[in-house]
Amino acid sequence: MPRLATVFDILISSPDDVKDDRIRVKEAIHRWNAINSRKFKVILEPAMWETHSISEMGDRPQALLNKQLVENRDILIALFWKRFGTPTGAEPSGTVEEIKKFREGGKPVIVYFSTKPNTPTNVEDQIEKVDEYKKTLRDEGLCFEFSSDEELDRLLERDISGTVTSLLKRNLFTSADDTKLSEFKKVFDRLSNFYERLNIEWNASSLDDITQPIDNIEESRKMRPILDRARDELWEIHGQLNYPELNDVQGKIKTVLFHIEDLMKNTNLDNLPFEKRSKISEKLKREPQYLMHKRIEITSLLENAVRDFKNIFEKNVN
Repeated sequence: MPRLATVFDILISSPDDVKDDRIRVKEAIHRWNAINSRKFKVILEPAMWETHSISEMGDRPQALLNKQLVENRDILIALFWKRFGTPTGAEPSGTVEEIKKFREGGKPVIVYFSTKPNTPTNVEDQIEKVDEYKKTLRDEGLCFEFSSDEELDRLLERDISGTVTSLLKRNLFTSADDTKLSEFKKVFDRLSNFYERLNIEWNASSLDDITQPIDNIEESRKMRPILDRARDELWEIHGQLNYPELNDVQGKIKTVLFHIEDLMKNTNLDNLPFEKRSKISEKLKREPQYLMHKRIEITSLLENAVRDFKNIFEKNVN
């Protein structure tokens, strides 16, 4: 069955002496998807320069890789062992430049240093740079060491899940909820516009000065088309609020509708038997501020509903 999901792109970054470990990272990502993607509604997509970069000219090689791989990825997993990498013209190595770019963008970075045994090679100067960089990262944050494939697997399982959870907590609405968020905005905009339009229509009537006596009978006839339109549209809006987060807002709209229906019933002088029409007329004459009070009551309830909806919407967006 088709389903929506959030996709996080993970860049696997390293010098070229940890090819086997890079494959293990990729396999760990696929394992996480198999176990967790349906539960979290999240899919992780691994990316490596070997499979996701294309031939291009016109800038520094690493600058081109940054555009192709770094800028559009969400998480970085970096690995070091004996080699530090090649200077890029901007940073001492490509992996270091990628780590810096991610950190500047406020995106998650996970760095592992292999302590597996290694045979003597001619890269002692590279090993020294790796050790210096490890000390720098430890001073600035966290990095981890692994001495075996099994230990790397355990670290990846822990850190991938922790990073995904952290990213999801940053926003209540994930991509799987984008449709709902979009619907929230449409309904919120419609309710806000309805509230403003109703105020404009009522302000155009003589119900704008509570200190002045009001001809309730005359005003009730003027208000009838306004109330008809308001009731019909508000029932439509009420039907669009069927989300658990909006239960309170929907309840307030239902109360507004009750008051509108009540106002319509108590001001409807058309097509009624003489006796009923006379009773309504007498009531309207006895309570000269009746329509004004009802208008204030309805407007206040609507204002509260709009404010609550706005708070819920802004909380979920931010």
